[in-house]
Amino acid sequence: MFSDYFLALLLSHLAGDFVFQSDQLCKLKRDPDIKQRIEGVSKHVAIIFITNIIVFIFINKGIPWIVVFFVSFFHWLLDMLKSTIQSKRKIPDIDTVKTSKIAKNSVTEKTTVIEIDSYDSDQATSKRELENEKITEKISEKSTNIGRIDSKENTNWTVILFVGDQLLHIISIIIASHALYSFDLSHYLSFYYQFIASGTVTISQSLTLMKKVLLVLIFLCLATSVSNVVVKTFLVGLRKDLGTDVKTGRYIGGVERILTIIIILVGAWQALTVLYGSKTAIRFEQAKENPDFAEYYILGTTLSALLAVIIAFAVKLTLL
Repeated sequence: MFSDYFLALLLSHLAGDFVFQSDQLCKLKRDPDIKQRIEGVSKHVAIIFITNIIVFIFINKGIPWIVVFFVSFFHWLLDMLKSTIQSKRKIPDIDTVKTSKIAKNSVTEKTTVIEIDSYDSDQATSKRELENEKITEKISEKSTNIGRIDSKENTNWTVILFVGDQLLHIISIIIASHALYSFDLSHYLSFYYQFIASGTVTISQSLTLMKKVLLVLIFLCLATSVSNVVVKTFLVGLRKDLGTDVKTGRYIGGVERILTIIIILVGAWQALTVLYGSKTAIRFEQAKENPDFAEYYILGTTLSALLAVIIAFAVKLTLL
């Protein structure tokens, strides 16, 4: 059926685009050299292509080669377009620490000129030194504002490219699934009315064992790698000099979301207080000393918890 192929293609996409995509491959896809970008995107799409084959073998549906080639080729085109935009606009990798090179370079160059000028001028007065200080402050303030504008634009482009890219991938998967098995709207409307109006049918009862397995794997991808990327993409503007904590946080966040989902599924809501309370206690001193980290930590934890709650309710709705 349509849902079988859709779930299979969706799982392959999530696994290839998030789980099996390394940081090194992401950086290669953003390389200024077009040959490097082509190599990076091609390697990425090859992984997705192989993942599709493995998933279709697993569900024992036969490999729809034409459709798999279509989805892979469309993915290649989208990623090449995305990587080219990122390279041309010099959008930094979301795994790197966000700093304003323009601001740093401008301040350094201008300050160096002032220092040389002051050094060479043996007759420099206190008035001259005061003027130099004022010039340096103005340059620094102007450069900082430029850096903020540049950072904000990059943040907006990062979010837009991520959301647009994923939406187009999902649309291509829907089209490919429809080509394999025509989408029957009346069938799903009939099920919807039975599910909502009479309550005689549940989603879990209507799913085969294979669909449930695919859904479990999809939810696992969503709770770990996908959620990690969503959090750091939407909070990319807050990622300043946070050191290795951001990298480590992705693994902690994945475990945290899985625990949150399990707690919600078993109905032990009070355990959430212990989970997030203990995490906050551990991070308290670090958050107290670093306001930037505190801001990122609070928003990141909130968004991560929200994603975990949504996934937990989706699991309840479809599998229980």
